[in-house]
Amino acid sequence: MEFLLDKDGRFYFIEVNSRLQVEHPVTEAVTGIDLVGCQIDIAQGLSLKKILPSAARSNVTGSAIEVRLCAESPEKGFLTSTGTLLEFLTPRDSSLRVDTGFETGSKVTHFYDSLLAKLIVHTPDRRESIDLLLKKLKKTVIFGVETNQGFLESLLRSPDFADARHSTSTTEKILALSKDNDGPRFLAAALHVAGKNLLETTQQDPWISHPGFRLGGMGKCIKTVEIDGSVFEVEFVSNGRADVTVSVRQFPQGESNLRSFSLSDLRRHPAIFGPDGWIKTSLGTFQVLRHARAAKVSSRTGARVDELVSPLPGKVLEIRVKSGAKVSKGETLAVIESMKMEHPLLSPEQSVIGEVRVSPGELIEAKATILTFKH
Repeated sequence: MEFLLDKDGRFYFIEVNSRLQVEHPVTEAVTGIDLVGCQIDIAQGLSLKKILPSAARSNVTGSAIEVRLCAESPEKGFLTSTGTLLEFLTPRDSSLRVDTGFETGSKVTHFYDSLLAKLIVHTPDRRESIDLLLKKLKKTVIFGVETNQGFLESLLRSPDFADARHSTSTTEKILALSKDNDGPRFLAAALHVAGKNLLETTQQDPWISHPGFRLGGMGKCIKTVEIDGSVFEVEFVSNGRADVTVSVRQFPQGESNLRSFSLSDLRRHPAIFGPDGWIKTSLGTFQVLRHARAAKVSSRTGARVDELVSPLPGKVLEIRVKSGAKVSKGETLAVIESMKMEHPLLSPEQSVIGEVRVSPGELIEAKATILTFKH
């Protein structure tokens, strides 16, 4: 049974779910009761008195916490993400329970909800459980789809959550801080270009420990990469003696948004490199595209947007505009259903609708054109 509790201690009924909840491992951890086993025994006609000794029904110990790792991006309004899991690694030891049906190579589709795994810990103390779960999350590696892993880590570090003072506003605070902080993306761009061999070198091999070596002096290369739709120009400079500087500039801000990293700066942030540009740093997991897509670059440098595309596969629920209609920036133009969630697609700018290319009820793939704009 689900209720809401207000600040005055009054309860309000929500609903009855006559099944196990997603959170049932927490109850199992603190009581030692196998709830699934109990269900099977009850279905066979056994009574609770026979299934559970009286002590088990009242013995609650310690503190258990569960987090749900989901294929969704909190920074994008919890937009769901689909794709193939290029890496799916969670810690496996007696201090952590992992409930999942996924492994490396599994496909995450829009036909089901976004839950990838549940991680559950149980210790004698709440603070100890928080610390342990944070350590386990940091050792979890998921490449191939966007996840809420970074958000969960931020939530566990939140003083409000540690003191059990959290509420729905805690989520808003965490997302606001994340929105205003581009630092993790600057670091990911720098680490990606610096490269795995350079950062992990023991300096025993001179061809590795002297990156960019050339007889004429300093070596330099410039690469343009894209992370979460933002474009970065990364300049890698080496004087041939492992004295490396990586400068990262974000477009379209240019010189006003420039950050530099030394080799020692980068080595303070251990990184795990995955396929297809995926990288996990101490500040999050990102996919770094080596060459920014032209359409993305132009849209950030003043060019007009020609079409509205779906960011994910799913079913078209609504088309709210017709050809020739005038629309405002931020206006909802269509609604897509994916992973049991509805996602509004908004107009990127004030414009006029050109051609509507899909209809309600139609199944579409990611990056499908929904409609075009007239300029």
